[in-house]
Amino acid sequence: MIYPASFKHEIVKEDDVNIILRCDAKSIQDINVWVAELGRLNYIHWNVRSTIPNGQRIKCSKKFVCQHSAFQKPSALANQKGLSKNAECPASLKAVIKLDTVSTRKKDPFIKVFTLYN
Repeated sequence: MIYPASFKHEIVKEDDVNIILRCDAKSIQDINVWVAELGRLNYIHWNVRSTIPNGQRIKCSKKFVCQHSAFQKPSALANQKGLSKNAECPASLKAVIKLDTVSTRKKDPFIKVFTLYN
């Protein structure tokens, strides 16, 4: 997988199925730019599944699914015209921006690191 070069990022955990990485996105607009660049670099189109614009414990969150997922598409049996892009792709992406407070900077070493970069 190729990651956007316009954002600083660090891979926290990677296995056969999941990749957890942290980057210096600060707003929901940054998430949109990062996901658009990720899709362009890897030839994947991501559709928004849900959005939390502001929260009590997080700044914002956004969930994406692959354009070939079964989300809001007819099943293969119900697809009579044959035009559906439903390939039941399991790929998904969840982006969360944590609050930048004194408490989160104490507990989360990644927030400290990315705060020092800027």
